[in-house]
Amino acid sequence: MPVKRAAVYVDGFNLYHALKGLGVEEYKWLNVRALVEHFLPTSQYAPPVISYYSAFAHWIPESMARHKQYVAALQVVGVNPVLGTFAKDKEYACKKCSNTERFHVEKTTDVHIGVSMVRDACKGGFDLLMLVSADSDFEPALKTIRQSFPDQAMKVLVPPAQQGSKALRKAIGVDNVSHIKHIHVQRSLLGPKYQPAEGKDSIIRPVEYDPLPLTDEKQAMLQKVEAMFAMVGRKRKG
Repeated sequence: MPVKRAAVYVDGFNLYHALKGLGVEEYKWLNVRALVEHFLPTSQYAPPVISYYSAFAHWIPESMARHKQYVAALQVVGVNPVLGTFAKDKEYACKKCSNTERFHVEKTTDVHIGVSMVRDACKGGFDLLMLVSADSDFEPALKTIRQSFPDQAMKVLVPPAQQGSKALRKAIGVDNVSHIKHIHVQRSLLGPKYQPAEGKDSIIRPVEYDPLPLTDEKQAMLQKVEAMFAMVGRKRKG
């Protein structure tokens, strides 16, 4: 049987916020390659081409430092980072109280992913295109590919404990949507240390992401996470 080729497009912010919502800091040190390969049988697929789309929050130095370490670790395990930018912070006024607050708005990531998927569908070099996101903004790209290249296989991998987008399910069909489970995350964490190319410093896992000992408190936390996954699963079936 010929080996199939897959391209994977990871919406880094969508995945990060899903992991953050679980409340387990160590899960943020996630091996994206190991994660997606749970859904791509090695007997059928060659190692997938994985692109991770995100941007650095330059106004939060500590967070940006951890993010850079994470991106560097992903590169060591063969994940290609595609970094976007943030627009200048914008000021918004509350309509009720007139108080103002400034926000940073992330730009280009969604566009990069959508353009990359359509480009790869046009080239025809991959048997499967896999999107890791629950964001409905990708519906136009998926619909365009489905209409223009009806034989192109596609899959949406929904981040942990997320309901997923009805628009995405409709665009490619419910049978082409899979959900990341708690066990997939637990079995897909990066190691504590990586050595990149010669001459570069070692990549050390940030202490904030070190696994906590399995105390009663952590057991309770994991049970809470399991309950979150179960609740989302019930809603999805309901």
